[in-house]
Amino acid sequence: MTGGCALLAKNFRRGTLGEVEIPTPSGNIRALIEFLNARGKGAQAELGFRFIGLDDTDHERLGRTLRRVG
Repeated sequence: MTGGCALLAKNFRRGTLGEVEIPTPSGNIRALIEFLNARGKGAQAELGFRFIGLDDTDHERLGRTLRRVG
């Protein structure tokens, strides 16, 4: 409910803000995120992120989706 990680072709510095759209069975979730530390190196580095802005509808979709997957 608070964040996740992404595989991106480009590495971003900790603290960089971005917008993400995540397709789910409940509908797309759009959120403002802040990138955290990367794990790994190169094009396949995992970038951690935390949500810093979700509207109510997207927050509800995220909750429904996470309850489905356990």
